[in-house]
Amino acid sequence: MTLFRQLCLIILLLFLILSGGSLFLGIHNTRQFLNDQLASHAQDTATSLALSLSTYALPDDRAVMESMIDAIFDRGYYREIVLRSVAGEKLIERTAAVHIEDVPAWFVAAIPLQTPKGEALVTSGWNLAGTLTVASHPGYAYQELWRTAVSTLRWIGLCMVIAMALGAILLRRLLRPLASVERQAEAICNRDHPIQETLPRTRELRRVVLAMNRMVTRVREMFEEQSALSEGLRSQLYADPLSGLGNRRYFDAQLEQLLSPHADGGTVALLLFELDGFKDYNDRHGYQAGDELIREAARLTREIAVDHLSARLSGATFAILMSGSSAEDAGDLALRLCGGLERIEREGFPIGASVGHAGIALARPGALSSEVLSDADQALRAAQLIGPNTWELRAGDVPAAYPKGARQWREFLDQALAQGRFSLHFQPVLSLAETPAVLHLEALLRVSGPAGETLP
Repeated sequence: MTLFRQLCLIILLLFLILSGGSLFLGIHNTRQFLNDQLASHAQDTATSLALSLSTYALPDDRAVMESMIDAIFDRGYYREIVLRSVAGEKLIERTAAVHIEDVPAWFVAAIPLQTPKGEALVTSGWNLAGTLTVASHPGYAYQELWRTAVSTLRWIGLCMVIAMALGAILLRRLLRPLASVERQAEAICNRDHPIQETLPRTRELRRVVLAMNRMVTRVREMFEEQSALSEGLRSQLYADPLSGLGNRRYFDAQLEQLLSPHADGGTVALLLFELDGFKDYNDRHGYQAGDELIREAARLTREIAVDHLSARLSGATFAILMSGSSAEDAGDLALRLCGGLERIEREGFPIGASVGHAGIALARPGALSSEVLSDADQALRAAQLIGPNTWELRAGDVPAAYPKGARQWREFLDQALAQGRFSLHFQPVLSLAETPAVLHLEALLRVSGPAGETLP
């Protein structure tokens, strides 16, 4: 049960207790007053009627006395009028059945009214002629008591409705800061840290809100510290400190995710580009100049691949990962990248006419990352044979026997040396005289594949 409902029930219970006590005291006092009124009324009637009967008691005019008693009794306010002789004999008796109209029987039974009798002496001169007894009828008293109880209950009910309505409004307004505290706690669970600017006037609730605000401020500081620490660790783990791009660990994780069989990003394009002669540039201009060149190449990468993942793999080799891209998209990005490489040389980095080359490999989810890397590396090597600042694309159509990448080339050449699969191919160099003559022969070294085929 909510605190609001509990407080409403407490208020209602207290109101019912107070109202019940007020109703009980009101009915009790009214009943006591009516009892006194009945007693006084009966005694007054008995005294006045006895005095009137004394006039006719001397001649013993019984008919006149009966007429006088009947005149009083017929008004309906009396339950009993009895005239007794000195010996106690009933001379005249008038009684009426007690019938109370418009009042429930349970009310009459629950709240009994005493009907005390008034007595007076009837004299004849100086002699005692008899005793007159008068008892008032309680019907009118019960009707008055019932009307009083009903009107009191109605007034109490009206006051209770008004009090509950006002109490509910005031309680909602009073408990509004608690609802704000609840929303504040839920926001903390959702990693939001709101501060309550409006403070309640109630001192206890004000303290609670101030305590919550202090806690929220501290929790926010703790989260910010943890976030900064996590970001620093992530940067150390996945960021290259020199270029600001992702490092090899970051690149491998992203490539594995894009090539996962469950990935739904479509075709994956891997673009490798490498600066030419970076080691010689370092030797000629110093490592500080080399670092500046790396940072400039990283800036170019971020500018060209603003919507894609980029990383520095090692040395002067960079990578760009494109998800859901076609060969035309990858080629357009490589073309813009090569144009940017030419701009690097013009902007004060004397690296030479050939700044770098790019190689592109396309793959679908489910492919091996090592094969995609080999295809991209092979495309990069092919671009280096084409000309300065050029690019080449491989879509996975290189023969399986053909080495893919520098590592596989080394393994392939080591096996060829061990198996003696190298051969010399001679081509003549002829003079341009009228009678051509062989000046000398050029010897070219060729290597054969595992099946004996000569590789280009």
